[in-house]
Amino acid sequence: MCSTSTCRSSSTSTATRTTTSTQPAAASNSERGTPESGHRHRQGIDYYSELRALEAAERADVALVLIDASQGVVDQDLAVADVARKADCSTLVVLSKWDATTIGVEDVRGELRRRLRQRPPFVAVSSHTGRGLERLLDGVAELFDRHVARVPTPELNRAFAELREARQPPSGPRGRRLNLLYGAQVRVRPPRFRLFVNDPGLVTRDYGYWVENRLRERFGLEGVPVSIDFVKRS
Repeated sequence: MCSTSTCRSSSTSTATRTTTSTQPAAASNSERGTPESGHRHRQGIDYYSELRALEAAERADVALVLIDASQGVVDQDLAVADVARKADCSTLVVLSKWDATTIGVEDVRGELRRRLRQRPPFVAVSSHTGRGLERLLDGVAELFDRHVARVPTPELNRAFAELREARQPPSGPRGRRLNLLYGAQVRVRPPRFRLFVNDPGLVTRDYGYWVENRLRERFGLEGVPVSIDFVKRS
């Protein structure tokens, strides 16, 4: 069996880039003040920040990834979003300090789609004016509904038929081509699909991600972790 993955959870939590006062183990006298000790110190902060984010995400169905819009999307934001994805959280990006930046909406949308696998929706907010807070609450409720949604089997198989027409499946070294046969949703919260094929070994990483993203677009699952198991028909 081959799969494109992600899956788990329970309430709503916030995963965010953090500045933490938690300190790693104290350095020895010979290490204090050196570039090496400073690097280890930053690594310790990053480690504890991600650990706290993971603990929060594992208790949640929906994770809010807070990004400082005045700084743009940075690597630590992406790391936190990936923590949420691996914990099977549906993800909503919250752009704070939106009134303090000149970054365009389309620029942010393109960056998130390019760099985050779940292609999460985003909401721009301002704690100063209160702008966007109501849309944020609505966005959380909508994302949770998608997180627990079930796709009817006939509709799912129509989508698979369209995928066969939209792109030629990969083939093996001897010319044998992958054939998408039929499928069903086998789990919710978050959704997991089982797709029966003639030979799971023919599924390439690129093709698996393509199928995942087409299903995400077709059924409105942006921001939701989608898992697909490619299974050989018995």
